[in-house]
Amino acid sequence: ENVRLNAEVESLRAELETQAHLHERLRASERSVRQELEEVRRKYSESVSVLEAAIQRTEDEQRRQADLQQEAVQRMQEQLDKRDARWRAEVERLWAEISGQPAPRTSFVS
Repeated sequence: ENVRLNAEVESLRAELETQAHLHERLRASERSVRQELEEVRRKYSESVSVLEAAIQRTEDEQRRQADLQQEAVQRMQEQLDKRDARWRAEVERLWAEISGQPAPRTSFVS
């Protein structure tokens, strides 16, 4: 009876050691997964920051380009207005030179 109990105790000790070893491996795996998860979170956060900065730079550049285009459009409109005024003055001058009379006010000449 004593031998049987000793054998059972030894068996239970071995089982307990096995369970303790498995438990330790499980805890080590859990730590590893948590560390990997933190690394993924950190990389994700860094990636989001990089993307947000890139988006901001792109938006800034788009605004700068739009401002430059607006300035170019304004310059071109001013040049067109000046050319139009010169053309109208030249048409009026030629009209007066050819006809001897002031140019009539029409939709073409204001």
